[in-house]
Formats: sequence, structure tokens, C-alpha cells
Amino acid sequence: MNKLLNFEKYVDRIRSACKDAFVNQKFDIPKVPLIKEGYEIYRLEKPLTKFTEEELEKLVKLIGEITPDEYGIVDSYIKELGIEALAWYRPFHYLPMDLWGIYITLYGLRYLVSQIKKFFLHQKSIDALKSAFDILWHHELFHSLVELFALRCELISLQPKYIPYYLAIYKKQYPNCIEEALANRYVLSRKRLRSVHPYIVAFFDRQPGYYRKYKDYLGPKFKNGREELCN
Repeated sequence: MNKLLNFEKYVDRIRSACKDAFVNQKFDIPKVPLIKEGYEIYRLEKPLTKFTEEELEKLVKLIGEITPDEYGIVDSYIKELGIEALAWYRPFHYLPMDLWGIYITLYGLRYLVSQIKKFFLHQKSIDALKSAFDILWHHELFHSLVELFALRCELISLQPKYIPYYLAIYKKQYPNCIEEALANRYVLSRKRLRSVHPYIVAFFDRQPGYYRKYKDYLGPKFKNGREELCN
């Protein structure tokens, strides 16, 4: 709680000292399939790692099985948009802040669970769900870490950093932006996902643009990539 309060304090400081650092406008979600205006949003009250087996079973039932038609639609959008076809990150630099966070679609989880179970024939639905969630969560978490770094730069310089970068570099170059390559690389660095690395690599290799460039930042090159992005 204290960390959250400090975070909000830093944001308020930047907003008062440098109003141009934030934009009070609608954040355009990616052109994702099966998402319509007025879609329902559910907020997780605790991390998936703290779910009981009974709670996970209920979540598996809520997600359900993917249909052939839905699978085809989602699969085609992944080739165009990468992971952002299944989940996305809404920056807090886009006001209002209460909408800030990671958004994961139910159809995205359905798609990944079905893929993981096909790749690992004896994989249980609950284990596949955990892996699917972690893949999407950690990719989007890296986007959050990028924005938090920009906030630190803004605290030092009292000049807008994130919005100029997001509009002039990230959105303009997408999907050929280094941030997506590093976000996929970040997923591979998670210990909990080591058992499904073969699937993750196959999944990443089907994505567009720099999503596939994660290979350029394996091993110690990951640090070099992060430094390049920061610069």
C-alpha cells in the first residue's frame, strides 16, 4: 500500500510540475478481435499464483473451450498484432488513472490454453491456464516497467518523456519497435515458464515484426537491449 501511495505522490508531482507529461484523452486499445464497445471488465483481487485449486477450476470453466471459428479469428490477428491481440497495457500517462493497468482477454486465455494443451498432450487445463496467464501478464508487465522508467526520468528532468516516446516512436514504428522484442524476451526470463519454453518460442516465432526479434536479446544481450531502449 505504501508503495502505491508513493507512486501516486510521484505522479501528482509530475502533473503539477509538467502538465504536458499526461494526456486526458481516450486511450485507443489495439485493434483486437472479438472486443466491442462497452465490453465487460473483471478485476482480479489477488495474483493467480494465490488462487486455490478450486478457484482455478472455476476460472477454467469461466474461460471455457475455444470454438474453431474463434480460434481462426484470433490466430489471424496474432500474426498481425502479436501478443497485443490477446492482452494489452493501458499507461497511467493516459488519464483517468483508475483505468491504468494490464488487460487480459478471456478469448486470449482460451486460445493459449488450447495451444499449450495441444503442444503438451498431457498438460492439465489448470497448468495450461497458469502458463497462459503468465505469458500474457509478464509481456504486458514489461510495458509497465518501461513506463515506470519514463516516470523516473520525468521526476528528474520535469519534462515529458513517456508520451513523446509512445507517440513518436512506439506507435509510429509498431510492430517494429524494440520494446516488443524485449517484452517477449522478458517472458522467457521468468523461471515459472521454463517448462513451457518450447511452446513460447514457437508462439513468438509466429508473431509480426520485432516480436520475433527477442532472439537478438538472449543471454547478456538482454541488458544491452534494455539500455538501448532507455536511450
